[in-house]
Amino acid sequence: MDLNYLLFRHQTALMGAAASLCRDATMSHRRDVAHYARQIGILRAAMGATALMPLPVA
Repeated sequence: MDLNYLLFRHQTALMGAAASLCRDATMSHRRDVAHYARQIGILRAAMGATALMPLPVA
């Protein structure tokens, strides 16, 4: 997967979690945030890159 795509999806999931009006929607977005954070970490490691700042997970 493309790193920019994963970063975009991570950011939109964070915004979705912040804007959610019900607990179920918030939890769903937070699961997405955690998923994309893991995928970004895996891809960065495979590329030999290190994270300068940790990604928020929720």
